[in-house]
Amino acid sequence: MGVTVARICQGNGYVVHWASENRSSNSKERAQQFGFVDCVTITELALVCDIIISVVANDGAVMDFVDKLVKSNFAGVYIDANTLHTELSRIELYKRILQSKFHMVEMAIRGFIVEDVRTEYPELNKLFIEKNDESFLRPILSHPDWEIRIVEMGTAKQIVRDLDAVTKANDINLPDKR
Repeated sequence: MGVTVARICQGNGYVVHWASENRSSNSKERAQQFGFVDCVTITELALVCDIIISVVANDGAVMDFVDKLVKSNFAGVYIDANTLHTELSRIELYKRILQSKFHMVEMAIRGFIVEDVRTEYPELNKLFIEKNDESFLRPILSHPDWEIRIVEMGTAKQIVRDLDAVTKANDINLPDKR
């Protein structure tokens, strides 16, 4: 999912930086393939970037990432587009962010829209952004196949959880794209 977001930003004219520390060889190869600039460490990333979008797969990695951002004194915008957190981990994340100098934006992603990782069901491709942050995020993340929805503060990830549950429950009602 991170590469999807990165490629959309790149397609909108932004230079994509990333930190390769503790990343797999597959991630490193993919980043090199798409020309992402490797800052190597999260600390270096925080020195170079004004906006950091984090798309991480598990709570432990998210907490580690945020701890490194806090220690680096990052003072820009941190966009949390990570896998849906449990309520307990979300509270822990917010506690850590309260120690930071950065502004956090919650964003939730549903579906893949870049050609080589596109979902079979493009009608499921949605990006949920909290309404206070729409004006600066829309030009960065806009894509013709990605429906951007503006939602109330603190609701983005719950909306995606609810949609995923409905889609799973109604899976037999999805159109057959074969």
